[in-house]
Amino acid sequence: MMTPDGRSVVGGVDTHGDVHVATTLDAATGKLLGTSSFPTTPPGYVSLHEWLWSFGTPERVGVESTGSYGAGLTRFLMAEGLKVVEVDRPDRTRAINQFKGLLVSAPDHVREWLRRLSFTAQLERARRLPDGHGDDVERETRWALKELARRTPS
Repeated sequence: MMTPDGRSVVGGVDTHGDVHVATTLDAATGKLLGTSSFPTTPPGYVSLHEWLWSFGTPERVGVESTGSYGAGLTRFLMAEGLKVVEVDRPDRTRAINQFKGLLVSAPDHVREWLRRLSFTAQLERARRLPDGHGDDVERETRWALKELARRTPS
């Protein structure tokens, strides 16, 4: 495949259920060369691959969620000989998931204190959880909820 001036590029893909959003950067300068969306179908994978090559020779492609939304694209790109790098979701998403998971297993009265609130209100209340409860499990759970709420935007 023909590439512009022998340029090396790096791709990045934000994966979703119906569409993947791809960007490409000049590998030497980090300059953004383009952003585009592609359907999450085999023809969409082909289009994304061709689009990446239209900017230069891909050194590697960072793909989010290679084990779920990005699995099909990852298999396709690797079969085409490209190096695929797993990209972790941002810490914000991880903190949200951890907060919700911890809330499910929190001591009963902590769960009840947050249960009927919207997620935003749960975060606000968790940020103000008092420290110093005598029970070790509850004290550590409160601390963890508070820290995760601080890392999560409302």
